Amino acid sequence: MIVIRDMSYSWGQDKPLFEHLDITISANKSILLTGDNGAGKSTLLRLIIGALQPNSGSITYNEIDTYRPQCPLFAEAFYLSQNTTENLVGISPFEDLSIWLMAQPPIVERHELEPLLDSFGVADLAHQPIAHLSTGEKRLVSLCMLPQLMHKYWILDEPFAGLDAINRKRLLELIIAKQKLHRGLILVSHDVDTLTHLMDETWEIRDRSLSRSL
Repeated sequence: MIVIRDMSYSWGQDKPLFEHLDITISANKSILLTGDNGAGKSTLLRLIIGALQPNSGSITYNEIDTYRPQCPLFAEAFYLSQNTTENLVGISPFEDLSIWLMAQPPIVERHELEPLLDSFGVADLAHQPIAHLSTGEKRLVSLCMLPQLMHKYWILDEPFAGLDAINRKRLLELIIAKQKLHRGLILVSHDVDTLTHLMDETWEIRDRSLSRSL
């Protein structure tokens, strides 16, 4: 359970993005987060994962402040940034997935890495330098671990951006499969028409507040 209480946040001296925000996010619900460009969707996700600290108020996971390093959310969540360069740390896609073996060895075996890349159609890029990949290719590589992370809470920022029809379908199928496991997620997307009927709840950021769409 993620609980946001009386939370306010602004960038420096800018006008506040959020003022006295109060919301409880269930860990087993799929939530679509919408809002205009600049409304603060990505910032809210970064506040939730503890990458940013609220100016006032609190954000807690299981009653522990998410800005504290020992917050259990770090072990139980997978965050995907809208900025594809923030998601990949290896020299090549294969090496990037290999790093997961060191971080969480039980998830996948080394011989399964290339099939994982093939799940989003990028197996032929396995040993290409990540620096040489397009933004869309980097996004696909960053999605490849999702089938192995169904047990985690997903926090995904614009994961559909730039995907072709085939890979959109692949990602939608993963989201539907995850919902059946009752392991929740928050997903930021402008594709409201496609996603609203799939998600348990839709929330919209507007006028420095967050409200549930009926």
